[in-house]
Amino acid sequence: MDFSEKLLRLRKQHGITQQEAADSIGRSLRTYVSYERDGRYPRSRDIYEKLARLYDVDVNYLYVNEDTASPVE
Repeated sequence: MDFSEKLLRLRKQHGITQQEAADSIGRSLRTYVSYERDGRYPRSRDIYEKLARLYDVDVNYLYVNEDTASPVE
């Protein structure tokens, strides 16, 4: 599972909109949507950490393109 698929799944599991997710990590809606739809990756480690906190997962889960890492912190 790649990064965009993980974000989409996590966001739906948490029942939040893309706008709410974008606001929570301090990015524009357009940028957040590009993470989910276009396969783009955040440029800074800080954004990965904010996403991990938002979705209550270990940051390493977001870094790897496999679903073998545990999503829980």
